[in-house]
Amino acid sequence: GFSEESTEFTILAEYFDDESVPMEKQLEFSVSAQDIAYNVSNKDVEVFLDNKRPALVLNCPEGTVKTEDVEISWNASDSRIEKIKISVSKWEEDEIIVLERETENCEDGCIVSTETFAEALIDAGFTGSAADGVYKVTLSAKDHSGNYATSYGSFVIDTTPPVIPRVRVESDGRLLLQNSVINKNYFTASLIDPDEDVVKWALKVSCSVSEGSFTQDKTGGYVAANESLDFFNLLTASENHKYVECKGFVSVCDEVGNCTNKDFSESAGSV
Repeated sequence: GFSEESTEFTILAEYFDDESVPMEKQLEFSVSAQDIAYNVSNKDVEVFLDNKRPALVLNCPEGTVKTEDVEISWNASDSRIEKIKISVSKWEEDEIIVLERETENCEDGCIVSTETFAEALIDAGFTGSAADGVYKVTLSAKDHSGNYATSYGSFVIDTTPPVIPRVRVESDGRLLLQNSVINKNYFTASLIDPDEDVVKWALKVSCSVSEGSFTQDKTGGYVAANESLDFFNLLTASENHKYVECKGFVSVCDEVGNCTNKDFSESAGSV
């Protein structure tokens, strides 16, 4: 507008946002004004043009893991970053926030260690098998121009060991204590109908005949759940054995690494 003392001008500039060409650019305008007496004044004006979203890097577990394997790190890069926010939530019937952090930058490193995550689970009330489930990680960042970016990750925690299936021990193709066992000093052990989550197993076993002493422990594994274990010299050399007892323990593990053990003492061939 015009007045006796001054004149105000408004300069309008339009920018068409083309997301295929993100940019951060410093623009400079030179403004010159002259009055009726030919007095001239100049001024430079700087404008920062920014339509570029912050670049995000999120590193978190994938697939199914144990609690002690959860470590999360992240970073957000931008010339004018304002805030960075990370949140980890557990998905049940409702979304439950387990951990949340907000910072201005990652100069000192943005990371949630395994110890920190385990403590956050305890603080949220998830201990033992209660921690099992699906987790979502959300990373967001905003710069001073209002540009916003978000990245997501997810993983599953499994702390529950698999159920130990029955074990079959055979000699010469016959179950122990099926009438008698011909002493071939060669025994084969295998799992009977293991659950799908069992991926490997091991067995420690020693055997004895009627009122005899047990032989030295023999250990086999870990092998795939569908593979058998072969043992030699489980019995001392003798004639046919009318009574055979084997004892030891069996261990099974799932794909994540949760393992469980079970002692057994069997004379009927199946544990």
